[in-house]
Amino acid sequence: MALTKAAELAVLDQAIARLGEHSYLGPWLAAVRGEVERDIRSDWALSVLPSDVCQRAAETIANAQAEANRLIGEARDTAARITAAADGVARERIATADRVAADVTGEARRCYARAMVEACNAVLDGGR
Repeated sequence: MALTKAAELAVLDQAIARLGEHSYLGPWLAAVRGEVERDIRSDWALSVLPSDVCQRAAETIANAQAEANRLIGEARDTAARITAAADGVARERIATADRVAADVTGEARRCYARAMVEACNAVLDGGR
């Protein structure tokens, strides 16, 4: 007994429903249902075969890996730019801190020298 196109699609829909999401075939049949319907209604041989699905899966995985590699490359480039910028900022701040420390050290030496001169003068004035 030959089935009509509509009857074959109804059998397919029933199979998808009965197999459900947690089966091996259910999700695959649901994913290719539109293509199967197109092929049946067009009187073509089914273009969706397990080998086709494997090929598509391999292509999808390769495309995903290429995109992942591209994103990883972009992330590395961004990290390198951020690191270089942070390194430049850190070097500037260290140089500023070194200049401030040198100024403070120089001022401290001048204060010490003035205090010594004043102490020496006090001793000399007291000794006269």
